[in-house]
This record gives sequence, C-alpha cells and structure tokens, in this order.
Amino acid sequence: MLRILYGNPLEYIEKNLGDDIFILPDSISIRNVEIYLLRKRGLEYFPAEKFFTVDSLAEKFFDKRYKIMPRFMERYICKESLKGIAFYRDLHESENFITLLLEEYLEIKENMVMGKMPNRIGEFFRVFNEEYSKFLDRLRDGVKVKGEIWHFLTRAEMTYLLASELSKMNGRKINFTGFYYISPTLKHLIDELRRNNYVTFISEPIDAESSIILEKRLMADRIDGEGLKKFKSELYELPDRRREVKFIANFILEKISQLGLSFSDFVVAFPDAKVYQWYVEEIFREYKIPYFIETRIKFPEMPYFNYFVEKIGKISPNDLNDLKNSLSNILQEIMIKFMDDSETILKMWQAIQEYFIEIEALSIKDANRAKELLLPFLYTVSFGRFYGNFNTVPIVDLGNVHFRKGIYLIIGGMSDEDFPRPLRGDIIFQNEASNIYKRDFRTHEGNEKYRLYSAIQNFQNIIFTYPYFNNDGKRVLQSYILDSIRVNGFSDFSIIRMGSTELIFNKGRIYSERDAKILNVNKNGNSEQNEFCSIEELRIKISNIDLTPSHITVYNKCPRKFFLMYVMEIKYPEEELSPAKRGSFAHDILRDFYKKYNDLHIISKMPENTLKKEIKDMVNGIKIEHDEGMAFKSRLSRQIYDAIKTDINISSERKVIGTELPFMIEIGNRKIRGRIDRLDSMQDYQILIDYKYSKYRDTLNMFIKKADELYNPEKDFNLPIYILWLLKVKKSKKFVAFYYPIVSMGRTSPGKWMRVYTNSATPKEFLSNNASFFYNNIFIENLENRIKEIIDGINRCQFPMTENKNICRNCEYRRICGGMNEL
Repeated sequence: MLRILYGNPLEYIEKNLGDDIFILPDSISIRNVEIYLLRKRGLEYFPAEKFFTVDSLAEKFFDKRYKIMPRFMERYICKESLKGIAFYRDLHESENFITLLLEEYLEIKENMVMGKMPNRIGEFFRVFNEEYSKFLDRLRDGVKVKGEIWHFLTRAEMTYLLASELSKMNGRKINFTGFYYISPTLKHLIDELRRNNYVTFISEPIDAESSIILEKRLMADRIDGEGLKKFKSELYELPDRRREVKFIANFILEKISQLGLSFSDFVVAFPDAKVYQWYVEEIFREYKIPYFIETRIKFPEMPYFNYFVEKIGKISPNDLNDLKNSLSNILQEIMIKFMDDSETILKMWQAIQEYFIEIEALSIKDANRAKELLLPFLYTVSFGRFYGNFNTVPIVDLGNVHFRKGIYLIIGGMSDEDFPRPLRGDIIFQNEASNIYKRDFRTHEGNEKYRLYSAIQNFQNIIFTYPYFNNDGKRVLQSYILDSIRVNGFSDFSIIRMGSTELIFNKGRIYSERDAKILNVNKNGNSEQNEFCSIEELRIKISNIDLTPSHITVYNKCPRKFFLMYVMEIKYPEEELSPAKRGSFAHDILRDFYKKYNDLHIISKMPENTLKKEIKDMVNGIKIEHDEGMAFKSRLSRQIYDAIKTDINISSERKVIGTELPFMIEIGNRKIRGRIDRLDSMQDYQILIDYKYSKYRDTLNMFIKKADELYNPEKDFNLPIYILWLLKVKKSKKFVAFYYPIVSMGRTSPGKWMRVYTNSATPKEFLSNNASFFYNNIFIENLENRIKEIIDGINRCQFPMTENKNICRNCEYRRICGGMNEL
C-alpha cells in the first residue's frame, strides 16, 4: 500500500519514530532531522539505524564489494569512450561538455535499466553507448581489486537491484520524505516496496499543479493531508548581490536588537549558496555576524593545494607503490607545514587511497599515467563541511532548508536568473502510448517550487530578497515562482524597493522621486538642457568627484556610462578572476618586483631559475578563492617572467625611478589625480610605462596617432595624461611612453607590439621596434583642449549615449541606459 501525505515531515517523523525505515534524499537531511530531534525533543540518542539514503540502504543490503560507480570513474570512462568517435571531436576535452554528456547519457541509461527506452536514440548516443557499455559490462561483471572481485554499478543499476532485494520485505512501515524529484528507478523502488509493506510518501504541502504531477507520477492508493496554506512574507528588491547581502546582514542585526532573538533563529537560503559565498564572507565578517556556509569543500580550494601540486610535479615514480609512498611523504610534509588544515589533509589522503582502488579497477598500471590522472580525480572529490556552534546563522542552498526550524527564513536570489524558468524538463511519467518516460518542463518547475514550499513550513516569518541588476548590468525580473505565489494567493507579500540612489546618497527613503527624475532624463537622452544638473544633489556630487585618467577615458568612450558608473555609482560585483581582477594581480606583482629590483641591468644578470623562483613566490603569495585559481597563478607566473625578460631585452640600461607613482595635474580648473604604473630613466630620457593585462592588438588600438583620433571613443587617455604631467609638471625634456601588453609579451616579438609616444628622436633601443608617434607642441595643445572639453561636459552634466554601437555591445550598462535597444 502507498499513501501520499501532505504535511510537515518533521512533525510526522517526531510522532512516528516507531516506524521501521525512514528514507531521505541525502545525508544533510538526515543530519538536520538529528539536530532537530536531539535539541527540540530532548532524545537521549538519535535512532540512526532507522534513517537511510537510497545509497546507504544499498550499502546495508549488499556486500561491500558492490559499489556505486564514483564520479571520477564515470568521467574517465566517458573520455575513453569518446576517443574513437568523430562526432563533436573539438568538444571532447571540454569538462563542461563531459558533464552535460554524462547527465544526458546516464538519464538514458536509467531508462534502459527500466526497459523503457526507444530503439532509436540518435547516432551519436548509439555509438557512444556501444563504447561506454563495454566498460560498464566489465566493471559490473567484476574486476579484481585488492585480491577480491569487486562490482561497480551505476546509481540507477544499484537502485534497481535494491528494489529487487527489498521486494522480499513484508509488513514493514517505510517512509519516504524530502524527495522533490522522483527518478524512474526511485519510483520502481517505491512500487516494489508498496506490494507487501505500508509505504508513506510525505510531502510538504504544495500547489495544485505540482500535486497533480506528483500524484500522477506515484499513483498512490490513498492521499491525505491538505494543500499549501497562505503564509506571510515580505519582498525586498535590491540593486545587486553585494547590497542584497548587506541588507540581509542589517536585517538580522536589527531584528536581534528589536526582538531579543539569537543568531540561530535565522536561516539564510539562496538557490545556490556558492554564488553568494564571497559576499557573505566579506560582509558578515565586517558586521561581526557568526555564520557558517553549508557547502562542499573542494581540495583545490585549500591553501595547501598549490604546494601539493608543486611537490608532485617533482616526483618520478617507478611504479604504483612508489607513487603511493611518495604521496604519503608529501602529505606528511604538508601536515607539518599546514597544521591548521590537518582535518582536510587527512580527508585528501583518504580520497587518494580511494583513488588507487579506482585506478586498479580501471586497470591503470602505469605510474606516470596514474600521477597524471590524480589531479583530475581530486577535482571531482568534495566533502561536506558543517561547522559553527549553535548560535550561528546558517547559509544554505534552498534545497537544504527542509527539516529545519526557526523564526526567520530569508530567501535571497529570487530573480529569474538565479531561479530561472525552465527551458527543458526532467523525466516525468510514462507515456501510455509508447510506455516511455518523457521529458516535461512542468516537472522541473514542480521541483523548483517544491524546494521553496518545503523551506517555508517550519518558519514563522518569510523574507524574500532579489537583486534587480545582474553582473552584466542587465535589469532582471523576479522569479516566476514569486509570481506563482502571488497569483495563487499563497502570500500577499508587500514589495519594498531599496533603490540604488537611496543606498548611494543615504538620505532616507525619499529616493523614489529622485529615481523617477533620473530615469526620465535618462530615457529622453536629451542632455543639452543640462537636466541632470537640475537635480541639486547630483550637481553637487559631480562637482566633488576627484577626476582620474580613467574618468576621462570612460567619458570619451560614453558619457552615459560615466554617469551610471561614477555619478550614480551603480557598480557590479566582480568575480574573483574577472578580467579586471586578473589585471590587478599582474599590476601588483610587477609593482612589487620592480620595487625590489629597480635596476634592469642587475635583473638581466640574475640566473634564470632565481628569477623564476622569485616571480613564483610572489605569485603564490596571492590569495585567490576560485576554482581556476591554481591554473591562473601558473599562467600568471609564466606571463610575468616573459614580460620581464622581454623588458630586459628591449633595453637593460634602465633604472626604475618609481612604481605606482602618485601624480596630480590641473586641467580646465579641475584636478586630475592618479597613479603611474612605472617611470624609468635611461640616459637623458624618462620612460613612462602603462601596464595592460591584454593582448598587443588591444594596446595597438589604444594609441592616439593624430589629432582627429582624440574624439575616437575606442582610444585611451591614461598614457597621454601621464605624458602631460611629465611635460607640464615635471618639466621633462625628453620622454618615451609605451603600453606593456603583459599577455602578449612572451608570444610575440617587440616589433609587433611596441609602439611609443615620444617628443624627441626615438632612442635606438626603441627605434628598431617599429613605429613612434611624435608629440609636438601642437599635438600637446590639441590633447589638452580635448581633455578640457571632456571636463566641461562633466561639469555641465552632459551625459548622452555614445553613437558607437560597438561600445554598447560590450558595456555592462547597456540594458539600463537603453543603448541595447538600438543595436
């Protein structure tokens, strides 16, 4: 017998602890139930012997030599199976392609396990399946590991076998709860158990549409409980993710102060907590809010991983035992050097021991091949970290909120980007005509709704937040799920818009009228009447902006972008490895290096290994919390080394006067301040250098070669302004100035990328490296007049959109200002 019960799973479990088996979707859910029962009910012990996931239940009923195939083995087999296939060959090395291919293929295999798959599945999948199945058959039939025969099965195969084993049970009370997706093999498991047992599927109350899908999927004998009830909630709209998290932090502190709550009375959930991790860590630490982020830790994210990679790169194992011993010695050394991370180092050693079992099963016997595959393996392994004492704010994925209780549940990221409307569905129910499991977008939508509905059951107050601009400057909408909640009458939440100008000017909640003025002027695009300056607060703000060369370059590029970026201060959070951040890291390394070694002649005499080690040590000192951090550091070390060697080859008879030199010059009654990347001296010349973390073609396009190019929005004013300072303030007689394209310097000869500005005869060291652009007094005057025009446009609040639509295509503000509409 199978019963569907709509109710509160926590309350059901609490009242029915005498039942035989509780099956939950994952270990996090079981842990949440354990914490609730031990703390709220005061049990002396948690009856762990009754709580299982499908996987742990399989481990209980089968011999330990029956294993669910690990992720690394699946990916290895996938790559091996692609080797003889010509389809999509250019994608075979892409990790994203492998991930998507496995998702699709394993779904097909699950249907094959159930015997419901159509004969025609497409030529690519047919050929791929033949190759993949050869590996699967061998692993399923048994391979020798540690002197015993082990069997590796896909998760679908293991669930199918488990269903067959459990069908022998009789008269047991078995409960499934927390599942918001029912795969074909999970449904088969439920069907087998319902034959001779009392099976209850407990679901949080959901909307009518979702319940119809669930009921049609399970075909229960009995349905009890009620649908989703109305609940109170509020919705706060914030400009971007950073300010969204700041609002959440302020909200928590305010409620604790007003109501005397503790931090543990709050739970903060996001559709994907990892996306918000950087903002939470920065802001919650600043606000001194104790928190923990429930996430999975990956070894490449740990501080010792780069050191580990460096060490294994130096070993040359003779055989697998030699490799294992070498790795053991390396980890012991790491354990001493990184004592604070001993817990994760031990877990990595456990993972490496599992790795040797997996490569033995895959018949990989070559030690160097095993060493080569170790890092890809470690990228597939992760483990849950759940830490913090009781009085902390948990930051969790929305799908992991169920089985928790609290006063306030704050659900962030409720936008159509973080919570997207599904474009494709998941497997739903059997098509009666063909007896095949079909996709349907409603299933995915039902799953997403279930994640939300299951989260709100055990909290007194629900707060929604969503960022209405994304990182690309696109205005995003609320999630369709919020629309569904309102349309169905589940909650009449009030919407409170925290506008960008309110957060910028901190003048209380009078922002809406000012926002309306700004948006109207922005929409009209008529800046000749100086309408922006009619808003007094903006006029004062514009007059107080400390101008930099970047301000001048941005205004020349697009006055409207200048307004949005520097006046409205609408800025978008940057990822840890955005192009701008990569450039910043490169600037920092070059600054520190040339501060330490300010004579290029001395640098030219340094042994190659010494120079490489110096650079590598500096790069390794950078803290980068990103999956690609290790790869970027390796690339950056090579790029910096190549750039310095090329710099020396151009001319080693230079001395560095200073790096990150502060400067100030007055033009058009406004002061322009900034920092010059580097200033060298050579004979009677002064050499200006502007670092660019870009390819040489980009820097070639930045040069202003003649007076009419001063109005070209694609040109750069940073280096020309440095030149004005050198001539007008420092009274330099002779100069050479050039861009330093870090990305290209090791790959192309200076003859391709080097162009220089100069006001004198080009020094012979630079003359052989191609063209020079002469700055005579007439050009200098034209340059100064153009900068005065730009400053006058800023002072008069003239902010029209650029007429160059190539600029719009790559602009993060294109969807705010309306420029995108004209593309």
